Parts: sequence; structure tokens; C-alpha cells
Amino acid sequence: MPAETSGHPRPLQNADKNVRAPLNRSAEHRRGSLEAITCQLAVPEAGAPVAWFTDSMREGGGEFWPGESNRFGHCFRRAARLTMAVANPTHTVNVHHLELFYYVAKHGGIMPAVRNIPYGIQQPAVSAQVAQLEEFLGVTLFQRRPFALTPPGEKLYAFVQPFFANLDQMAGDLQGGQARQFRIGASTIVLRDHLPQLLTGVRKKFPNLKILLREGFPAQLENLLANDEVDLVFTMIEHKPPAGYQSLVLLELPMVLLVEKSSRFQQAAELWALDKIAEPLICLPGHEAMTRNFQGRLAELGVEWFPAIEASSADLVEGYVASGLGIGLSVSVPGKPWPKNVRALPLADFPGANVGALWRGKKTPLLDAFLDMARQRAREMA
Repeated sequence: MPAETSGHPRPLQNADKNVRAPLNRSAEHRRGSLEAITCQLAVPEAGAPVAWFTDSMREGGGEFWPGESNRFGHCFRRAARLTMAVANPTHTVNVHHLELFYYVAKHGGIMPAVRNIPYGIQQPAVSAQVAQLEEFLGVTLFQRRPFALTPPGEKLYAFVQPFFANLDQMAGDLQGGQARQFRIGASTIVLRDHLPQLLTGVRKKFPNLKILLREGFPAQLENLLANDEVDLVFTMIEHKPPAGYQSLVLLELPMVLLVEKSSRFQQAAELWALDKIAEPLICLPGHEAMTRNFQGRLAELGVEWFPAIEASSADLVEGYVASGLGIGLSVSVPGKPWPKNVRALPLADFPGANVGALWRGKKTPLLDAFLDMARQRAREMA
């Protein structure tokens, strides 16, 4: 082990045999007085001092010993802030960093971006690489909490957005105009019971197609479509779609109340005749179209009956009714049987639920293929 003087490690000399090579350093001043370094860090033998860094990287200057964790760690924390200059000595913008920034700006934050980037990457990696982009550019691109693009961030996003937003379309054009990926959003029931038949038919025309499926409530599905996270959703069609959207109604499903087979109620009108309905109402969340329409019609009848249990899917509504937890609100789907101990009470004077397809923009051959198969499936069910 090298000799020590006054309790401190002696300076590293090139003649030391315990170290393979000294640190080779160079420095230049960049924007904001950032000192960039390029280095080749020597790997010392056990007990040998580590090569010294430029004095501006830590207070006090001099050398440090491998055991001096505080001083060693402080130096490397400072070095981490210079990663961009070390990793990118040619001073060119990293296109991958621009892509990550595009997703962060598009989806309004780092975590939303991670959920929508079409390949696997974790939040710490996105945060670090976007920070490197900011370091390289010498500007702050967005505020973290609450998320908001800064003026430089808005300028950069306006520049990169047309390129990254149109990459898939360009890839399709270069591949002969046939899309290789299609994103669909729907409820659990549609994804489980009806979409497999659609996919079977579409794959005959597009055998190499990759399908991405997203599950959600109608309101969630509409948000996915608005944020360009899906290409097509199958959902409740409540009203005329807004500008830029198109819809196709496939089925009108009658609204029903679900009761246990042993229930004393034979008609829904028996419930409306009560002074107060004691049975718990089980339904989808209050913001869903079916629940809103049901409550609107009850108000017209002068009946108060508010939800006791809000379930996340029609399957759960059926299951809770079958378990004796109350009366459920649902729709009657052709060909779909009820659980064994559940029966339906028709709601003839209540509005039905229109189920259909919703999309944005112009039709494509692939979208037409899905819509054709959806129409065929609807005819089979009617």
C-alpha cells in the first residue's frame, strides 16, 4: 500500500505501479459555466488512491482514497450532472431524448408518458434522459408539478411533434400502405365475448396485424380516443359525436332490472308504487350514460332511488345481484344468459343503450375491415 504522510494519501504519480493509468482530463466551459469533462477512469488495485478530478468538482481539491466515501461520493454526484457532456462529446442532440420529451409533452407528464410509450421503459430512465436533454440545451423544458411546458418547451414540442406524430403513417406508407398495428378500446364484456370473432375475420385480410387492447368505462374510452391512445373504441353512443369524430350505432340494447329469482317483484312498476324503495340499487358509476338515463327517467316518474353499490362492470352488477346484495341495473344482450338465480324485469318505458363504434379522422382500409366485421357481428346477435 502506498505510504501516507500526515494521515493523508499522497498525490497520485504516473510512476505508481498500483494504478493502471491516471485520469486523463480535459475541460471547457459551456452554457451556464458548465464544466464538461471527458475522462478515462483508472481502476486501482486494492488500497491504491483513486485518480484526482478537477478541483471544481469538489471542495478542497487534492486526491481521495477509495475508503473516503463522502468525498468520493460527492465527486461522482457532481460528475453525474456532467453526464450529457461526457456521453455526448460531439454536442449533437440525442434523438431518443427528443422522442421521450415528445411523449412527456404530449401526455402531460412523465408518468402518463411512461404508460403510453410503445416500448418498455421505466419512469427513472425517462426522468434522467429528459433531464440530460435539458442539461444539454441549457433550458428547463417543463414544470414538473403542476405539469406545464415552459416557452422553450413549447417551442421544442412544436418543432418535434410533426415528425414523431407522423412516424407511424410514414412507416405504413413505406410498407405499402398497410398498417401493422391497431389499437382498440372496449369494455370487459366486449373484449371477452365479442372481439375475438372480429379479430378472427380481420386477421384473414391482415395476417401480420398487431392488436393492442385497452379496457375501460365509456368515459375512459372516450378519453383514450381523444388523447390518440387508441384508434377505435366500442362503447355506448349517447349523442352525436363532436367535430372530428365519427360513430356507428351497432345495437340498441333494452335496459332491465336484475333481481334474484326468489324476489317478490315481478314487474318494475311494483317498485315505483312503493313510498320508499328499500332494496339497494346496484349499477355502474353515476357518470355512465346508462346510469344517468335511468336516474333521469326515475325523476320524470317522481321516484327517488339512488345507488347503494357502484360496480365497475356489468358482470359485477350481475354477480352482486346473484349474491343477494340488491337489485341491479343492466342491459339485455341478445344471446347472453343471466346467472342461474337471476332474472330480468323489463324497463319498457326507459331509454335503451346504443352500443357502437367511435373513431377519429378519416376511415382507413383497416378501420373499414373492423367496422364491417362489427356490423356482421351485430346482425348475428340481433
